[in-house]
Amino acid sequence: RTANFGSDPVQRLAELRAAQPQGPLCNMEFWIGWFDAWGALTGKSFRDPADVARTLRDTLDAGASVNFFVFHGGTSFGF
Repeated sequence: RTANFGSDPVQRLAELRAAQPQGPLCNMEFWIGWFDAWGALTGKSFRDPADVARTLRDTLDAGASVNFFVFHGGTSFGF
């Protein structure tokens, strides 16, 4: 089992651990933003980079692995 989230890693990983008492902790979709209309200058896709870094640090500090989900230009191809 894995989890998908972009915020509150302590709570989300606790929920994952409750469902899976043993085994690796892994966030398979670390959400950096969300979907918006093409060319939008505001909306859910804009997120404070400091918040992203803090959430990532909390996830890694909990011993979890992370897969970034679509973090550049609507795809993660080339990374």
